[in-house]
Amino acid sequence: MNLVSLIKVSYIDYQGYYSDFKGDLYDLLCEYISVNDRLVYYAIDTCGCLFSNRELKKILNVIKIENIKRPQQFINSTEQQLKLFRKEIKYERS
Repeated sequence: MNLVSLIKVSYIDYQGYYSDFKGDLYDLLCEYISVNDRLVYYAIDTCGCLFSNRELKKILNVIKIENIKRPQQFINSTEQQLKLFRKEIKYERS
C-alpha cells in the first residue's frame, strides 16, 4: 500500500492530466526495468490497473521472473486501487 500512496501523491503533485501521468509513469517503469526489474514487477502488481493490457504485455515480456501472472490478472487484482484516483480524474474533466 505504500507504493500505491506514493504513486497517488506523485499524481496529485503532477502538473498535467491523468492520461499524461499514466504515460510518464509507464515510460519511467520501462526505463527502470534495466535497473531493478523486481521493483517494476511490484509496481505493476500493486497498480496494474493504471495501464492497458498491451502496455503490461510489453513490460512483462522484458521482465524475467518466473510464474508471472497474465496482464489481465494484474488489472483485475488491482482494480480497487483505481478508486483512489477516481476523485482526481473526475476533477480533471471538469
